[in-house]
Amino acid sequence: ASLGASLDQSASVVAQPIRTQLLEEILKENRSVRQQLDAKRADVVAALQAQQQTERMLRDAMEQRQSLYGEVRLLQHRIQELEANAGEEKRQRQEAQQKCELAERHSRECE
Repeated sequence: ASLGASLDQSASVVAQPIRTQLLEEILKENRSVRQQLDAKRADVVAALQAQQQTERMLRDAMEQRQSLYGEVRLLQHRIQELEANAGEEKRQRQEAQQKCELAERHSRECE
């Protein structure tokens, strides 16, 4: 019986360093995984911040585009008004010129 107890005790003494080594390896691997996780987490945070900045820039660009579109519409309307006014002025000038020519002819006929 003492030989069996002695063997159990010897196995326990040998197993203790193996358990300690195994625990150290597990802890080391755990630290490594945590570091990788922290690095990935930092990458995700950086990507989210970049995405938010891109979204802000996109919103700003869309607002500027809408503003410019409104200005273009206003300028197009103003061009139409000016073209209409120019057409009306041309028509009035031609009409006045025709009246002058008619008056000159009439004046020459009366002489």
